[in-house]
Amino acid sequence: EVQLANYVEEWFDLKTDFKIVFGKKALSLENKRIYYNISRSFAHHHEENKSKGMIEKLSLLENHNNTLNPSKSDALFWENKAYMQEQFKLKEIPHPETIIVEDISRVDFSKITFPLLRKELHSAGSAGVNKVKSIEEIHKLQEKYNNDRFLLQELVDMNRDLRVIIIGDEIVSYYWRINHGDEWKPTSTTGGSSADFGSFPEKWRNFFFEITENLGLKVAAYDITWQKND
Repeated sequence: EVQLANYVEEWFDLKTDFKIVFGKKALSLENKRIYYNISRSFAHHHEENKSKGMIEKLSLLENHNNTLNPSKSDALFWENKAYMQEQFKLKEIPHPETIIVEDISRVDFSKITFPLLRKELHSAGSAGVNKVKSIEEIHKLQEKYNNDRFLLQELVDMNRDLRVIIIGDEIVSYYWRINHGDEWKPTSTTGGSSADFGSFPEKWRNFFFEITENLGLKVAAYDITWQKND
């Protein structure tokens, strides 16, 4: 703890008192500015919604008049694709056409064009993302995941996307994720795609910040793609 404290003090160049708190002790804090890491460590074991336990704890800390960094409004987007899609639609953020399925028996498949993507609501690293070519394939995946709620999303014709990470008014990192194969697969590097830290599309820089401001975020990580890689 002493080594960690020395590192934090040097990194933030802190001129004020601070302390490092682990585990449940943090929930008793009041009137503090709290820096924390968003992670699965907040989740209960075997819980589908990994963000639920975290949001409950952050709400408790906010009720105790603490200032959170990242804010709870930032954290609401973490591994919660339903909330994210709702906000994209509400704020008119460009995104693939998406349906949040609550009950598959109520989906009008006559208005849906295959192939498309089926996505679990609470996942990362492309887990729970599947390309489907028919209603039958969707039903088979229902047996696998056993979740009533999921996303059906338009399949974008591309083999690369751009990960952009924003903190405040700065793009702190970016890289292209490229699928070099002929067959579709998620661009996540966990699936074998390569990362290219090359050219940044400067013409879109202000647009990325406009999206972040529109969503009311201070911290954001976007996956951005273009039809036919254009």
